[in-house]
Amino acid sequence: MPGWMQRLLGRTPESAARKTAVAWAKHANHKALATPNGFVIEPREASACRWRMEWGQAQRHYVVGKELRVRAELTSSAEMRLMIIARGLMTTLEQALYDRSIEGNQTQIDEDLPPEMRWLVMFAKVPRSVLGELREQFGFVASPPRAAGLWLTADVLAQLKRVQDWLPPGAPFTLTVQRGRVTLRAGLQEPTAEQLSAALAMVEQAHV
Repeated sequence: MPGWMQRLLGRTPESAARKTAVAWAKHANHKALATPNGFVIEPREASACRWRMEWGQAQRHYVVGKELRVRAELTSSAEMRLMIIARGLMTTLEQALYDRSIEGNQTQIDEDLPPEMRWLVMFAKVPRSVLGELREQFGFVASPPRAAGLWLTADVLAQLKRVQDWLPPGAPFTLTVQRGRVTLRAGLQEPTAEQLSAALAMVEQAHV
């Protein structure tokens, strides 16, 4: 490991998580870069899935503390927007939207709201039956509605089933597709190597 990275990792409060990420990246032949409050990991060589992993301060107000973000370019050119969201988070955001509309007597969707909240209002809810045994764990919205069936393959469902094995109970989780990109967000305060591998596997499966 370069000396500058060793010094940086050693003097920051997130050093344990960063060291874990650097070791995981090295083992998988990825490249890791320390950031002021987290890290960035990318594939060292060209791969079928063009992805980028980031961990650091949450970019969404509904995530407290740190979050893991993994993005990848879609291989499909189909125009679609959809979101898989943890059922608990979905309920929380819907209640916040309702309270906001009542308190402010608002009839339009505020542009300052994060996309995940706007989508809950703008897009059609996919029938719970589509998610099968995962219907109590996740919510699903899509535009156009038919996009849900095109994207939610058996392989994607299999990866979603594994989320409960690595995501802490009650932690925020979203998986979105828009503008030719799939993005995973998960509230993780100290990601382990197993969680990094699982999150990447989820995105690699969902990007096709």
